[in-house]
Amino acid sequence: MNPLCLNDPLSVNITVNPLDESDVLSSDYDYSFFALGYEHRCINLAMKMMTENTTKGVSVAFKFNNERNTNFDKKSQWYKDNQISIVNLKELVIEDFIFEFFSDVDINKKISIFLDISSFTRVHIASFLSAFNQVSLSKGNHFSVTLGYSVARYSKTDSDGPIVHAGPVISDLAGWPKDPNLPSECIIGLGCEEGKALGVIEYIEPNSTWLFKPVGSEKKFSDALNIANEQLYNFSSQMKTIEYEISEPYKTYRSLESLVSSYVDNSRPILIPLGPKLFFAISVIVALRHLPNTSVWRVSSGDNTAICENRASGENIFLEVEYYK
Repeated sequence: MNPLCLNDPLSVNITVNPLDESDVLSSDYDYSFFALGYEHRCINLAMKMMTENTTKGVSVAFKFNNERNTNFDKKSQWYKDNQISIVNLKELVIEDFIFEFFSDVDINKKISIFLDISSFTRVHIASFLSAFNQVSLSKGNHFSVTLGYSVARYSKTDSDGPIVHAGPVISDLAGWPKDPNLPSECIIGLGCEEGKALGVIEYIEPNSTWLFKPVGSEKKFSDALNIANEQLYNFSSQMKTIEYEISEPYKTYRSLESLVSSYVDNSRPILIPLGPKLFFAISVIVALRHLPNTSVWRVSSGDNTAICENRASGENIFLEVEYYK
């Protein structure tokens, strides 16, 4: 539940800082949030944190999609064996949960959180990041949130079905254009979802389109990404491409923030972050900084979405996000 009134500001101050793995493993967090879902890698960072003995605060695993995973019971038991509480929580009530979870915390206390986004759905990720903003707005808490991302090994999956949803990922990120007549600008994070980027461009018909293309990962992933977007590359010579390194999230944030800042006064930027979930999280952070002038969309095939039980590659990436008044 969002207790804010329409005339209240929509965002606190949000800053982003680079982090090395050594910074993360040498820190003790007040709270750590993990996923319990269908991906093999969902306990990868939790295991690493427990091995390094840095997770001394309250740890919670959020359960979802267990019916689609044959290894769910083993992962669930691992969390229980390591005193990590398991919560069964629907995506769209995360904001209510966060408000309640931090209801008794002193407003003057700086709260440190480790959030493993590797295996959460995009709705989960957007809901968590937006909820921290809403709680900070309402209560004045200073949140220091470390985003952890366990990079997956490339694994070929079956093609998704047709697009059944193309729109704001959550209502808080729908965007409220100050002038509906302003042109739309499309900023797309590319992934291996064949046809989705092109489909959403044809649906929105933007004034211009920017493509953020991940590089520096496995060659198999790069080859699959190029094949999946072959039609898109040939669609228009007017589209502009920015390459970003998956392993350099702070640099990616600066690049995306700069681009969005250049558009918000004279257009309606729509962020469509396909591909790696870390780029999705960065897109949400940028949009929160520019509420309500920027929106973040999710493009989904619904129940026809191909399932990939991703395994960890061994590469872990981190980024700090701070929320404060």
